[in-house]
Amino acid sequence: MEVNTRIRLGGLGGLILLFAVATLARQPEWNGVRNKINHADTIGNRIKHAVSNQVQLVHSHFPVESLDTTTSIWIYLPSNYSSTRNRYPVIYFLGGEHAFSDSLSPDNKEWLMDEALDSLNQTKAPKAIVVAVHRFFSDTVQVDGASSFLMNNLKPYIDSVYRTQKESAVVAGSGQMAAWALYTTLRYPEVFKKAGIFSPPADIFPYLKNHQLQGKGHKGMLFFYEGNEMDDLQELTDNIGMHSSALIYSTHHQNPKRHESPMGGWFPEFYNWILGNGYNYIIRYKP
Repeated sequence: MEVNTRIRLGGLGGLILLFAVATLARQPEWNGVRNKINHADTIGNRIKHAVSNQVQLVHSHFPVESLDTTTSIWIYLPSNYSSTRNRYPVIYFLGGEHAFSDSLSPDNKEWLMDEALDSLNQTKAPKAIVVAVHRFFSDTVQVDGASSFLMNNLKPYIDSVYRTQKESAVVAGSGQMAAWALYTTLRYPEVFKKAGIFSPPADIFPYLKNHQLQGKGHKGMLFFYEGNEMDDLQELTDNIGMHSSALIYSTHHQNPKRHESPMGGWFPEFYNWILGNGYNYIIRYKP
């Protein structure tokens, strides 16, 4: 939040005070979250067993005020983040306990996202920040509060601390967290314009219809993967396509080049497609 303040003081004391005022003026507000974050205890710590040096802890008890709880937030920064002044799109990966390390996952399963990102960083693929949000709710009635947290607390915080492209926010998840991701992009299509929906639950279509979230106003991009060919998924994507102008890609094929997971081995293709705006990268499937 920029504040224009004029103070006329002489000498070194005036310069110090002016610097202090300017610094305070640039500090953003995060709906009260700022004062509850202890940076000294959190930022910069690495995950045990994480392969990539680019993975860091943001906060182990980030406040989720809408649901009166906390969650862990981890972040992957591009390899050139510290050597440039570039700004980057952000992918918010929900169910982030699976993203970077099996030591954080409750079932010791990891989606190897840091390894994939390190490999992508060695290519001409677009570079992005990935924020891993650990699951912090279990009841579907809490989805709206969880989405409100992403919109009103976490995204403003990440945008204020890191060099992000504020207009380029992607939300993604697998399993139950895919339902959260889809709900969020349909609830806030003007902010979370792109999404990755991997192995969504079978009852997601009637749930969204009951909440009148059928894609109205969505002009972004949606990537769907479902390991089993579900009629509901086809109906879901057809319905969203009918009510929106979103660019939609969907597949039910496990990627034969990679190991099986709820993401179907599609993360690198999803990453290139979603950040390439669907045109600079074409997904090719060869059975």
